[in-house]
Amino acid sequence: MSLHKKLTTLLFMILLVLSMIACTPAEPTPEENPTEDQTPDPGTEQEEGEQEAPDEQIGADLPQTIEINLMVEGMEETRTGTLAFGSMGYYLYTLPDFQLEAEEPNRDVLFFTHDPEFFVRIEAIGNDADLDFVRKNAEEELQHMGQVVEMKGQEIWDEYFRESVFFLHSSQSDFTKNIIVKEVEGSLYKFTMHIPNKEAAEGVTPSLYAMLKTLKNTPE
Repeated sequence: MSLHKKLTTLLFMILLVLSMIACTPAEPTPEENPTEDQTPDPGTEQEEGEQEAPDEQIGADLPQTIEINLMVEGMEETRTGTLAFGSMGYYLYTLPDFQLEAEEPNRDVLFFTHDPEFFVRIEAIGNDADLDFVRKNAEEELQHMGQVVEMKGQEIWDEYFRESVFFLHSSQSDFTKNIIVKEVEGSLYKFTMHIPNKEAAEGVTPSLYAMLKTLKNTPE
């Protein structure tokens, strides 16, 4: 074989090897090909509107439990309440079989776990709220049930709630609703109480009132 043919053959083989190397795909790096099991960065993957974890120092000096007095069927009872924080800068103590949860922005719900039809919706309405407007809306809400009655003085069985801005009541055959606006430590709260006319109401109703009486603004 002539020298020219040998050089031509060698050059062809070199070009063939180089073309095969160029066509071989590179190994993907972890950044280029993340796996499904890869943990997302919580700082970048937090969904919009997700509630941040509460500061552990807030309310750290508050007792975790207290004894709550309440009247059930004319008998005074004492039960243990457990500390629970609301989503609007307050805390209260929940009795056994009750739970406090955030319902939507600026609204929480305190409910009876065995029958969630028994509940109180809690709203912080702000000290600059137009109370005439708040009252009008409350009356319109209650009018869908029947006659609206404003309870005052001795008509309100629990002395604590006699100092409310207003205490409105309406009822029908299957349930009762009360809407209360009360100032607590300089902050205005609206309580909308739903009480079905069931046997459990004899114990659940005073329990709801007793828990609301423990509500305080969370210390900073």
